[in-house]
Amino acid sequence: MIKLTQPDSPNTLTQKYRLTEKQKRITTGLLYLLGLSLFLLIEIKYH
Repeated sequence: MIKLTQPDSPNTLTQKYRLTEKQKRITTGLLYLLGLSLFLLIEIKYH
């Protein structure tokens, strides 16, 4: 167990923010790909 006696330093906060930004980008990319593949499946099915 790591004891957090000090508040987060600006450096760790920046790292956390960077991580969440990266996760957001990955999630957005995955959602976009999912939507695109669904759209293509529907197009192929009904044409």
